[in-house]
Formats: sequence, C-alpha cells, structure tokens
Amino acid sequence: MFDILPVEVAYLILTTAAHDAIIRCDLPFGLKLALLSKCVRSHILPILYHTLVVTTHNILALNSLASHSGVLCHVERMFVAKDIDHTDKVVVLVRLCTNLDWIESTWHVVAALQRQSDTRTRRLAFRFQSLEAVSHTLVPAIVADYVTHLEGYIFPPATRSPPLVDWVTSLLDAFPNLTHVALTIAGVEDSESADDPTIAPRSLSSIIRGFMSRKSVERVVLHITGRWAESTAVQQLRAGFSHIKDEDRVFIWVDSRRFLSWDEEEVQRVADTRIGLDVWAQGVPLISCM
Repeated sequence: MFDILPVEVAYLILTTAAHDAIIRCDLPFGLKLALLSKCVRSHILPILYHTLVVTTHNILALNSLASHSGVLCHVERMFVAKDIDHTDKVVVLVRLCTNLDWIESTWHVVAALQRQSDTRTRRLAFRFQSLEAVSHTLVPAIVADYVTHLEGYIFPPATRSPPLVDWVTSLLDAFPNLTHVALTIAGVEDSESADDPTIAPRSLSSIIRGFMSRKSVERVVLHITGRWAESTAVQQLRAGFSHIKDEDRVFIWVDSRRFLSWDEEEVQRVADTRIGLDVWAQGVPLISCM
C-alpha cells in the first residue's frame, strides 16, 4: 500500500500511528511499525523512545535493553517514579541517554547524577519535593549549571505572617542559568473535610516576586491543581496579585483535575509526560486574569 502513496503521506501515517501507540502505552505495536523497513525504523524509533517512564516494574528490563541496544540514544525526556529504589540503575540509564534534555524525578535521583560527569539536562522537574527543601540541599553543580527550566512544588503558608523567601534567592544562586520556573501547588482531595483550602496570597506573591527579581527569568508559571483548584482558593490567589498585575512574565494554569491520592496524581503526571505536555508553556498571563 505504501508503494502507491506519496512519501509525505506515508510518513504522516506512520508517525501518527507511532505517536498514537505511545499515548495508548502500546509499545509492541510501535515496534512492529519499525520492522517495516530500515528507513521506517530510523524515523519511528526516535518517536517511540523520545520519552521514557521508569518504574519499579520496568527498570530491570530497561537496563537489560540498554546493554543490547542503542535505542536509548533517542530518549530526550525521562520520568522516574517516586518509588524507585534502584538509583544506581537510573544513573546507568541516564548515562546511556546521551540526548536527554528533561528529567522528572525525586531529589535522591537528581543527587545521584553528580556521579554522571556528562549530564547536560536543561529541564528539571522535582517530584514530591518542595523547591524550598531543594534550596536547602546541596544541588550538584554538574547538574544545576545546565538547567534553564525548573519545576517543583511549593507549599505557601496559610497565615498572614511575613513570609520567609530567602530560599528563593538560594535556589536562583544554585541554578544560575534559569529562564523558566514552574511552581506547582497541589493538594489531595480530602473527603473528610468540606472546608476550602486557605492561603495567604501575599506570601505567594512574595515568592513569585523573588523569582521575577532575576531579570534572566523569562516566565514563571503558577500551576494550581487538585484540591487547590477549587474556585474559592483560586480567588484568594488572584486577590493577592494586585500589586504585580503588570508583570507580563507571570502565568497561571488552573488545572482542574482532581486526585484522591499522590499515587493517582503520579498517574496523571505520567499521562502528561507521555503526551508531551510542557508545564512551562501552559497557563494564561496573569494580567489577563486581573
């Protein structure tokens, strides 16, 4: 059939099928496409292996694959599940992913990368770790010096006391080349409480202003999700931004998806990873919300 189709049409069909296989988590189907010809294989493998999700269930198989194949050179984005115990094996994978540009993982995986001398990852997302906690930890310079995009959780106080945001300065000093920052406020749905989550908007504003004080930072995305996406909480947040309403580098993404546990939240994040969602490209400008 492909013999009678224009090359461009055949390419579109095959690459669309490969992307669909990734979304459906059907790698075997995608690999069957790669068997059609050497030419097709050369175009399909970079799609199939662009994103790698590492879990306790597949890490041993991935390490086995790495020792017999060169496919890991196609990996550009890696998501490491929070329950991974084989840190050394993750480091081995990173070493073989020579084009890796984006890592989403817990802190202990990132810390282990100091043993990997040629890490050149530009995008780093901390899973289940607040950015304030990261700022108090020695970030391996061999990792931090190349990072331009950073994402992590923040847990703003619910009190009106003056916020302590020295950690923002420490974080900016640790990552000297940051241009994009994503701050995620996430909360598990609590069926036992009917109260809306509360926050001191000025505290959050101080955190955002701290990041914006660095002129090299081009964009800050406030990602509000889970229980925090309730309308009352969002209104509280917006109310505290009146004094930075003219800042066109700040964006807000109200992600209305809910989750009943952090395991469920991780499933959502894995799905986002597979479809290529870019948190730093989400949201609407703060100035349009005021």
